[in-house]
Amino acid sequence: MKRKPRLWSAQLAAARPSLLLLGLLALVLGAAIVGQSALIAAIVDQAFLERAQPAALLAPLGTLLAVIAVRVLCLYGSGRIGLTLAARAKTAIRQAAIRKLARDPMAASLRGETGAKVSVVMDAVDEGDSYYSQYIPRMLETAFVPPLLLIVVFAVHWPSGLIMLLTAPFIPIFMILVGLRTKRKSEEKFEELAAFSGAFLGALQGLTTLKLYGKAERQEQEIERSSNGFREATMSILRIAFTNTLMMELVVMLSIGVVALELAFRMLIQQSVSFEAAFFILLLAPEFYSAIKNLGTAFHSGRTSLGALKKVEELLEADGRGAVESVASSRRDAAMAPRPDDTAQGANRGAAVEPVQDSAELGTAANAVSAVAAPSAADKLTVPQGANRGADAVAKPSASRKLTLPQDAPPTLELYEARYAYGPGAFALDVGTVRIAPGEHVAIVGPSGAGKTTLLHLFAGLLPPDRGELRIDGHPLVAYEADAWYRRISYITQHPYVFTGTIADNIAIGARGEASRAAIRRAAEAAGLGTLVDELPQGLDTAVGESGRGLSGGERQRLALARAFVNRPGVLLFDEPTASLDLHTEQVLQRAIAELSARATMITVAHRLHTIRAADRILYLEEGRLAGSGRHEELLRTLPSYAEMVRLQAGGDGA
Repeated sequence: MKRKPRLWSAQLAAARPSLLLLGLLALVLGAAIVGQSALIAAIVDQAFLERAQPAALLAPLGTLLAVIAVRVLCLYGSGRIGLTLAARAKTAIRQAAIRKLARDPMAASLRGETGAKVSVVMDAVDEGDSYYSQYIPRMLETAFVPPLLLIVVFAVHWPSGLIMLLTAPFIPIFMILVGLRTKRKSEEKFEELAAFSGAFLGALQGLTTLKLYGKAERQEQEIERSSNGFREATMSILRIAFTNTLMMELVVMLSIGVVALELAFRMLIQQSVSFEAAFFILLLAPEFYSAIKNLGTAFHSGRTSLGALKKVEELLEADGRGAVESVASSRRDAAMAPRPDDTAQGANRGAAVEPVQDSAELGTAANAVSAVAAPSAADKLTVPQGANRGADAVAKPSASRKLTLPQDAPPTLELYEARYAYGPGAFALDVGTVRIAPGEHVAIVGPSGAGKTTLLHLFAGLLPPDRGELRIDGHPLVAYEADAWYRRISYITQHPYVFTGTIADNIAIGARGEASRAAIRRAAEAAGLGTLVDELPQGLDTAVGESGRGLSGGERQRLALARAFVNRPGVLLFDEPTASLDLHTEQVLQRAIAELSARATMITVAHRLHTIRAADRILYLEEGRLAGSGRHEELLRTLPSYAEMVRLQAGGDGA
């Protein structure tokens, strides 16, 4: 069977006219170099040895200028063709990679991290530029120029030609030895780059989750480790490149020196070579070695490019099977299709859970992520200046932040005269003062766009109020260390973010410190994950894909609950985690939530009627205002809009 051509070879086959033109330019370039050297030697000989009149030198000088112009045009044309060849090849390769990912998006989503695939499609393809723009033109020049120069030297003075013929192979020998190592190092570099891209993108996508569980510093260390790995791989390639350049320069210098000594001996001692011929050969020798040396430099860049293009080829040839596929195939109820990460980031996804008026709540994204990412004393993540109006009020360290939160009891929460707006003339939430007692279970209810998720974010400390403040046990939130507060809360959304790694790694994110294996196992069983873990061949060490690929929606919810169990927070925040789940999964989650909330304050954005009825108190929002507060039966009697909502909800649920 005929072997399929390699990715880079296939692109060259499609560019044969350009390659033929490059070969023709290389041949003309070689002739121009010979003509230039011959004219310079003749002019010097006539001017200094034969004492020719200046007028007699005008014609040779004019011809020399014309030959130099031809040489410059050949070099320019070769460079332009190389750049065009590289641009077309990169476009074709990138389009092929995108078509591959688009042709089977399910398999593509299961295979590897998004950041790694982006790195291959963008960075690896761009790195292939040098192969087409430098290596191919230099290779064709080397195929024509050095042989032509060598033939001319043999014709003029064969001993010099023999010296050049014997010394020239040392350059490609060094080139091959170094090139083999460079290609291997280049592949390692792009593996490190893919790992760094995956870690960085995962940290950005799960930034709120990391911050809420106080793991931002650990992820920062992981990114630093990946960054250092990429830096070291890059520096190792540069070390090889500099060593390669030094060795080739040394070989060229010694070779030209040997040719010069041999010519001096022949011309001065034996007087068998004329000055013009000797000078002509001395002019050709550097050009001869320079052409081969340029190929060596381009060869280094080309091998680096081939290492990158090999990663693209692996992406194109991948069949879509991966470790996460085994997670799904090992049980019946796995849902392989990735879900939109509606509220996975807590602050920046709330609007996707409930349709909002003119994207009023969609503005939560930029503000909330900025507030979450603002640096505390414990972590060093940076927030762009101006990214959030009041981020400093929430997370910026101050000298007064010395209070500690009680670890054995839920705190009292109070939003004091709180107001938050997404901008001038945009949606604003104004709820006044709302106090939640320790251990109280509160449901936030209201029509879509009323500000339910925004209110939940205010209670979580993810959004800084424009007016008023969040108080914990009677003290402003800014009086506490930010990490101390986030370690006492758990925020669970409809679509929790799952990091690339094992099930155990994802559960351990919720721990206040380092979680033991036994604690992780207990948390998994308490959250209803015990049966699933037992069914998997690798148990808690089973790898799950980026954003939870390989886990169903209910399993992702249970994993998020397991994080809360290993943390045992004092405050639980839910954005209707049981929405869109089947009845059995919902019952499992409800039992786990009931156990988890027995010793915690719980605030839930509620849509389902049974969740609303079970609450100790209901906060009913309308158009950004707190329209009513009380128990279910009380609001039914006193608030017509609430009664109408319940009637419609009961009709939809059949409750």
